[in-house]
Amino acid sequence: IIYIFVIFKIILMDLNKLIEKSEKYVHKDLKFSMKEFKILKEFKKDVEDIEQLLNQQPDHVEVENLLEFYKAKARTCNRYSESIVRRLNRWIKKLERVLSAEELELSIQDRRYFEQFKLKLRVCQNSIIKKLAYGGDIHDLIEKEDWKAVELKIDEALGDNRNPGIRTLVVLFKQLEQAEEKLGKYAIQEVTQEEYKKRIEQLKEFGFPVESEPKFADFLVKHWGGTTQIVKYAGKSTNYLFQNGLLAVKDLIMENPWMWPGIIEMAKAARVFSSELFGIGLTPVKNLIRKNPWMWPGIIKITKAASDISIERDVRRSAYIVFRDLRNIEKITEKGNWPIIVEGFVEMINAIRDDGGKRYYFGMVYVKYIIDLSDVSMWPGIIKIGKAAGRDTSILFNYGLSTVNGKINEIGWDNIVKGFVEMAKAAGDDKKYLFKYGLPAVKDLIKKNPRIWPEIVEGFVEIINAVSGEKAFFLAFGLPAIKYIVKSEEDWKIYIKFVKSIASNRQKLSIFESMSKIPRSVLRAFSDFILIVMDKQPSHMINILKYIRTLTLYESSVSAEILQFAKIVRTFNLNPREYPSEKIKQNIRNTYIFLAQQTMKKNIEKNIIALDRDIEKLSNPNIEIRRATMDKISKIITPLIVEYIGHVTINKFEETWRSYVGIGINKDIGIKYLDDLSFALQIAMQNDNPEAKLFLEQVGLGNFYPEKKIPDCFPYDQPESLEFISEMKSKGIAMEPWIYGFEKILPVQSKEGAEHQAQLIEQNIKEVLQHFKELNVQTTKEHMEEDFIKIKDSPNQVVVQDIKQHLQTIKSLEGGIKTITSITNAKVYLELNPLKVLQMGERVSGSCLALDGGHGGDTITNAIDVNKRIAWAEHDGRILGRILLAMNEDGEILRYRIYYALTGIDLNITFNAFVQELAKACHTKTSTMEDVSLILASDWYAGSEAE
Repeated sequence: IIYIFVIFKIILMDLNKLIEKSEKYVHKDLKFSMKEFKILKEFKKDVEDIEQLLNQQPDHVEVENLLEFYKAKARTCNRYSESIVRRLNRWIKKLERVLSAEELELSIQDRRYFEQFKLKLRVCQNSIIKKLAYGGDIHDLIEKEDWKAVELKIDEALGDNRNPGIRTLVVLFKQLEQAEEKLGKYAIQEVTQEEYKKRIEQLKEFGFPVESEPKFADFLVKHWGGTTQIVKYAGKSTNYLFQNGLLAVKDLIMENPWMWPGIIEMAKAARVFSSELFGIGLTPVKNLIRKNPWMWPGIIKITKAASDISIERDVRRSAYIVFRDLRNIEKITEKGNWPIIVEGFVEMINAIRDDGGKRYYFGMVYVKYIIDLSDVSMWPGIIKIGKAAGRDTSILFNYGLSTVNGKINEIGWDNIVKGFVEMAKAAGDDKKYLFKYGLPAVKDLIKKNPRIWPEIVEGFVEIINAVSGEKAFFLAFGLPAIKYIVKSEEDWKIYIKFVKSIASNRQKLSIFESMSKIPRSVLRAFSDFILIVMDKQPSHMINILKYIRTLTLYESSVSAEILQFAKIVRTFNLNPREYPSEKIKQNIRNTYIFLAQQTMKKNIEKNIIALDRDIEKLSNPNIEIRRATMDKISKIITPLIVEYIGHVTINKFEETWRSYVGIGINKDIGIKYLDDLSFALQIAMQNDNPEAKLFLEQVGLGNFYPEKKIPDCFPYDQPESLEFISEMKSKGIAMEPWIYGFEKILPVQSKEGAEHQAQLIEQNIKEVLQHFKELNVQTTKEHMEEDFIKIKDSPNQVVVQDIKQHLQTIKSLEGGIKTITSITNAKVYLELNPLKVLQMGERVSGSCLALDGGHGGDTITNAIDVNKRIAWAEHDGRILGRILLAMNEDGEILRYRIYYALTGIDLNITFNAFVQELAKACHTKTSTMEDVSLILASDWYAGSEAE
């Protein structure tokens, strides 16, 4: 388009007079063209309504009246189009007079450019007149009631990249307006020698390297109007901008001086972050701009949109990431596609603003490998998906779109777009987990059978709606298991039915948390069995997952035996449309006999007779009878399988327990607390000392709260504990709240998720660096990962494990751990169950008191010493965070660091208030004096200093 050359020539000379005289016309027309553009769009909508009504083949009065209404409205709108023509004629004549009068002073070459500019205006004028004037194309077509043709002509009048129209006028006028706003102020200025030196000194004050960059310094001095504006926008970061940012794009500016006004616009948008924008944002696409200078106005537009929604910390990254995506899709940024691409990015950026996001990496590099981006017709769909995904657009493009890779034609692009929009809407703030974990889990299912796409979409929407309040957790931990258990459309229906059938949200969390901890190979092997339980006996799911998980922990040979047995369950996944073979019938019979004997059921022979009658019904010609019979047999045998695996699991666990503790375990306690006891055994085996075995002995016998009342249970029944409690009471401390429990509902403050994650990362980095010092190794946060390789074989494996745990936590935080929103209060309470105390490092992020944290065994001290307590903050059954408390020798209460399970909340004030209330109830005060004694334990590790 000629206007690029126009702008280029304008910058090279002083055209202020021409610009000043054309100013009022440019402003008038820009408003005029925008308004009339809107009118034409409304006109088109009316014509589309007419088309829709005609397609309904109206045969009653109401529709006929509506049709006449729209026809009359369309004819009225046509009069507006005639008004556009009249106003356009008047405006162009005035503008041409101004241009013609002033261009006499221009060189012949410059005059030729202006002639081409005027010619472009005239082409637009003639094209629009032909279509919109009285007696023109649209007028005639309305009279003929050829509404489809009217719609097409309106599109032509609006114009596009190939056909001049009102869109073209908007672009031309915008460019001239830009010239008026920028060039008159920032054109090359002649300066006196004295003024020149003064400006050079000012550049030095800004930190600009005048001596090493004399040519660029000369440019800035001679374009001082723009330079001073940039200084004004940069504010406190002026020196950083002149030392780094501008130098990063100096070659672009010096080679293309006409870009200078755009640089100023960008600086105005980015303000104090201009340096990051130029140094990190524009750098990746400089070569792209050099090759395609016509991209420059679009680059400016994207920058302005991006900067408008940035906050301090994120503008640097956002500026870089937005332009990196342009580099990734360089091949499709052709001249004809470019306006559509620009508008697409701007729309997606605006959607991110609406979604509350501040980082906008769109991930177009992933899209280009999946769909044909050069097909402009697909871009509206891409934009629609991006707008629906908001701040999680890159995750959708990276993980979500890959699920339909290679199957777009079979599914249909419109169906894909519609599906993603529906799922994004349903998932809300937690959609990134759906796209990252949920959809990839059914990728193989979609590839195998693309027609299942609508059922996949509907299923995810149903699942999300069924999981209220804990979408993030479920989507992150519940959905990945689909990959290992769902292999067909029928399996998918069972999975959806199962999630919907569990009414309790807490039960859902428990089930899928257990499932996430089972090895994938085991989960895959048990998949048929798990699906049967989901379908026929969903109430047994918690137990069956508990058994499977425990078996895999303690005995591979037994778990292998059970895995082999689980394959028999495929028998109960028979297709009701098929007749079972005699071998399958015999397998069903033998399976029942084996299970009934192992679980010591009564009346086995009598039940076999009834079962045989049912087995014979599997050969009935009536499919409904076969289906009902299969359901009946499944409901008989499935509970037996669960019970049998439970017996095997408990027996194996008890065997392991006895070999370590020295005595057995109460059977009822073993069944009731299997998960907790299993965790306790693993913790104790890390801390192989007398108190660990004493703890297991007591809980194995059921001598703990809540199985027995406090103080008639361990550890309160121990002489050392009684002595400490008595001593505190003698000092006037009210021990009842400390011993019997204390609970408060307290307000919770929200915290910006990214800010909170950054704080937790810094906290973990600080601990890593401290642990390196313990090993006499100096490192930095930039090199701590590579230095970890050097110390991983250190004799001090406790510290090594701590470092490993913190490094893993940092990676988890950088990847974006779960953020919780809309919480205003929490239940804060002292944990009285010693088995739950052991999980103080496991249920939060970044604690070295976790099972694999290096100090997991030290949690036993907090479970058995009555002068130590764990306080949880919980909301709707979900742990938010925890603190460790201790009572020193003076009866004062110490509080240690907060560890979070989720980000997006600030529990500091919450826990402070709780500790103050607890101290008040105990008739004592808070302290940081760490005079804390050991009572039953021989060692103690708090994990941090008292705060």
